[in-house]
Amino acid sequence: MAAVSGVPLGVLRGVASGRLGARGTPAGDDGTDVPVQRTDQGSRGRGRNRGSERIDANPTWQIIRTLQQRNFTLGWIGRERGYVGGLQLDPDRITRRLAEQVRELTGRIGDLRLPEVPKNHTMPTLAQLRAAAENKEVA
Repeated sequence: MAAVSGVPLGVLRGVASGRLGARGTPAGDDGTDVPVQRTDQGSRGRGRNRGSERIDANPTWQIIRTLQQRNFTLGWIGRERGYVGGLQLDPDRITRRLAEQVRELTGRIGDLRLPEVPKNHTMPTLAQLRAAAENKEVA
């Protein structure tokens, strides 16, 4: 029956046992469906992680485009955030954690620019950029 109808077997069992109503939601004492309310609990009773919530990526992409105009690549941003490879971002949705990390990194970068780096050369880290900027100020 589950294979033919496309309804998960667990839902069919829940409806048959009276634990679930006809729409697959918990059944009340009178057998009618009880609306399911969203809670802050994830699967198996675990709490939801606010950082893994998916949000609109447009504000983060605007920040990234601004950084790219100053020669910071997705690979550089990813490396500064501790990722092995560059950032691979969905154009529409992004995790709240990554959006906050990009905003925080932008604040630390300030008005620095990444110098043009020849291909196959290592890009300087943020710490190296800051040290070079401080040396220029002293000189």
